[in-house]
Amino acid sequence: MGANTALFGVIFTVLIQPLPFRDPGRLVQIWETHPALPQLQVTVPDFQDFRDQAHSFQQMAAYTLSAMNRGTLLGQGEPEIVHATMAGSNLFSTMGIQPLAGRAFSDTEERAKQKVAVISENLWRRKFGADPAIVGRQIRLDAQSFLVVGVVSQRQAYPDWADLWIPLSLIEPDLQNRRKYHPLEVIARLRAGVSPEQAHSEIQTIARRLAQAHPDTNATEGAYVIPLAREMTR
Repeated sequence: MGANTALFGVIFTVLIQPLPFRDPGRLVQIWETHPALPQLQVTVPDFQDFRDQAHSFQQMAAYTLSAMNRGTLLGQGEPEIVHATMAGSNLFSTMGIQPLAGRAFSDTEERAKQKVAVISENLWRRKFGADPAIVGRQIRLDAQSFLVVGVVSQRQAYPDWADLWIPLSLIEPDLQNRRKYHPLEVIARLRAGVSPEQAHSEIQTIARRLAQAHPDTNATEGAYVIPLAREMTR
């Protein structure tokens, strides 16, 4: 009975329980592909082209992959290595996430490259004792200070490995126009009435267009769309 209960708990959590986001059936993930890599993160310029050229999506957002986001949180007892993903200001609105406290950072703050941050509920409880006054407080990440503007519930934290979310505009300037480096994971919300298959076909068309426009970097690259629920339970 104990084994069956544990197994059901895993199956329910991973496969049955709906994703904790608004209208999750319309959320998809976009990946690029390469002959040697069937699943590849997206370059910053390719993400911008997908976002600007595609009509299948109501919103499209990006965040940097986990391997490039480790930093050291200072000034709160023992220094701690944390994951601070750089994310577009529309990531939470695309997912349908409502912060537990405070707010997400704004488009204006992102464009101005302001050092603002949203932190996870886990980090808030672990390092700040769930202090309700955390919003509006400065925290130190490596040698920089960030103003905390919100806290996100751990159930809705996306990506779930992130401790902090900071503006995507803070990404290294030399990556902004490079199509050889793939630092972004991309989430999109389908327009009403658009199927994942239709969105997939459109993204493939855009990828072929980019291959012709940028043969040095994109000639062998493709792209595909997968429902977020399928991606998270694969």
